[in-house]
Amino acid sequence: MLKKLLSVLFFAVIAAAGAIYYFTHRENFYLITSVSISALIAISALFIVTSLCFGLQLKIIMNHYNLDIRFLECYGLSRTSSFINLLMPFGGAMSFKAIYLKKILKMRYSSFIASMAIANIIKIMIFALAAVILVMPLGGVLSAVSITTFSASLLFLLLGHKLKKLDITSSGHVRKIIDEWQLFKEDRSTIANLIYLSLVFFAVTSLSIYVSFRAFSVDIPLRAGGTIAAFTTITGLLNLVPGNLGIREALFIIISRSYGIEINESAHAAALGRLVQIIWTFILASSFRYNFSRKTADTLTRASQRKGLSED
Repeated sequence: MLKKLLSVLFFAVIAAAGAIYYFTHRENFYLITSVSISALIAISALFIVTSLCFGLQLKIIMNHYNLDIRFLECYGLSRTSSFINLLMPFGGAMSFKAIYLKKILKMRYSSFIASMAIANIIKIMIFALAAVILVMPLGGVLSAVSITTFSASLLFLLLGHKLKKLDITSSGHVRKIIDEWQLFKEDRSTIANLIYLSLVFFAVTSLSIYVSFRAFSVDIPLRAGGTIAAFTTITGLLNLVPGNLGIREALFIIISRSYGIEINESAHAAALGRLVQIIWTFILASSFRYNFSRKTADTLTRASQRKGLSED
């Protein structure tokens, strides 16, 4: 309860700060309307590729459990949950996917949550490693944070299975992740696929951020786009506020300043990327939402009918 309350308060503060900044710099945001169609098409195409990566990640995990589910269904489920993630913090979208898969494929709720946590730890490790390489010349706080994050995620993947033996954790959720990782680490094909997918995701996300800056004729080095992509993705996986709202924009500004880019320019790039993300999330989620609602309803109906027959 306290976690949710803190999330709501943090979200309110971020939203208020964003609103104040917008109204005090409203005239500057009119530049967004001058973005070329070609830039919008490029950013949209890159966003769709990243959304396909999310669907593929889910499909890889389902294959690990030998569950019969098509890629298109995985993709639709990831898009619908992304829509929920825009509105709900602290795992609302994750719970939606877990409940759906439990109803449709009889997958254990705890196993799915733990497997997604493992996939996210792998992704954090890859993105943190990229951040270490990119920000090492800059030094400072960004370098320290990236090194710490990479080290922590790598140590968990290497030694996490031993934590349970040491009995140093009392969290049931952490113990479940450790148990699931003991099975996961034997499936090298799944781990390799998740690593490859994370590398593709990083490259596409970095390029998308780079194009968002170039849409306003901002001369930004590609490594800056990679640095922003690394930190915004890592914080997004923590899901502190709905859609990483405010945190993502703050990281755009803070990291951009390290590369000599002004606040207004980075705010425009962040706003453009956010706008494209929201529009496509609504479009894609709407196209799949009805099918998921109908399929879930049919499954529940069949379950209730079977229960009625057994009672007779």
